[in-house]
Formats: sequence, structure tokens, C-alpha cells
Amino acid sequence: MHHKRIMRSIILLAFLLLIGCADNNNANKAVPLPAMELHEQVTLGQYKNKDLQWLVIAKEKGKALLLCKYFIDEMPFDEKNDNAYWKNCSLRYWLNKDFYENAFSDEEKQSILLSTLENPSVKFAEVYTDTILAVGDEPYFYYYPDENYDSLANSLEEEDSMELQKTKAEPSTQDHVFILSLQEAGLYAMDIDSPLLSYKSKYDYSYSWLRTHANPTVYDTGAMVSGYQDFYPWGFYTDEPMPVRPATWVACK
Repeated sequence: MHHKRIMRSIILLAFLLLIGCADNNNANKAVPLPAMELHEQVTLGQYKNKDLQWLVIAKEKGKALLLCKYFIDEMPFDEKNDNAYWKNCSLRYWLNKDFYENAFSDEEKQSILLSTLENPSVKFAEVYTDTILAVGDEPYFYYYPDENYDSLANSLEEEDSMELQKTKAEPSTQDHVFILSLQEAGLYAMDIDSPLLSYKSKYDYSYSWLRTHANPTVYDTGAMVSGYQDFYPWGFYTDEPMPVRPATWVACK
């Protein structure tokens, strides 16, 4: 019996190593798309019989980060509303299973990278002020990469107040298709003069899902959403249908 357990463990280890090698081989064999310029619009895949338009929001050596120009659908973050973590939510499963398998051709899939996504804790400032947006008692939220929050605090008027908040860290994941985190949105998209992170409805701008956990001081089952160059850290209940804007890393020349 002891020898059988050892043998099963060896087989499982070999299987996991084989998967890891396969992932590395897939990355190495990725077929690069033509060279892309930052903020360029590219066409890749189809959804509901319409071509998908993407914006290049970041470039690194041999790859580019694409963000869908428009929301593709309204879906819950998690259908059961009992999971606000990206790793186990139904939206992640749908994007990497149904959407990935059906939206892209076999040839296009050869250019889409399996990316390791980090989901660290993120710090942001909650500011109550009458001097920035004239919003009275409503708070205004700041998040910028490498933001100096001491400078922000010093810029406020005496009657204003600021409190630093922090989201929960989550496990890293590997995905072909995903939605942006708050950190990625602040780093890549919030400085672009177009509503990249929201869609224009008939009446007004709306929010779309981020994969960052909502501020846990409010409630523990929410996922963050982002609007037009801003975000809502308290999040929404995860079974509520919200606009979805996919992102993906692709190999390029």
C-alpha cells in the first residue's frame, strides 16, 4: 500500500510537470501578430457575429496588452453571489472557457498568451472634500500608481479629510482572457482620454467589472467596478449583471 501511494505521487508530480512544460512550450510557440502601436485599434475575434475591436493599452518586449474597445455583454461576476474572488468566480470561467473557445479561431488562439496575473492588495485614498469636485458629503476616491498620498493630504483644505483604504490580496491566476484589476486600470487606462473602462449607454456612462476585491470594510462579497476614469471601491454584489470588457495579452512583433 505504501509503495502504491508513492507511485501515485510520482505519477501526479510527473503530470503536473508535464502541464508546466506544455504551458511553457505554448508560450514559446506563440505566433506573433504584426507590430502594434500604443493606443492602436486592432481587430481580433468575433462575438455575437460581430468583429471584436481592441485597443493596445500596454506594450512589453514581444507582447501587447489588448483591452476590448467596447463592453461585450452584461454578466454577473459570480452567479451564486458567494464568491468575490477572481480565482473562483463564474465570470473568469466563462471568459476562459466559453468566450475564449468560441470568440477566437484556432489561428488567433496561437497568438493569445496564457498570462500569469498578480492580484495584490491595492491602496487607495477616500477623500471627503468640497474643493475638488464640489460633491459635498460624497467621497471622491483616488488611485494612481506610485501615488504620493502625503502630497495629496497636504493639498487638501483644512475642512477636507482623507482616509487610506486597502483591498484584499488574492491568489495569482493564469488566464488567456481576463478583466483588468484596479492596479492595471490605473497603470494603463485611466490616463487615456476616452471612456475605456465604461460603456456609453443611452443616457449616461455606466460601470464595468474589475477583478479586484471590493473594500472589505463595507461588505465581503463585492467586486470592484470602474467607471469613466474613476472607480467604485465599495463594489457591487457579484450576482448583479454588469458590463464586461475583456483584456488579453497577445504575442506581437
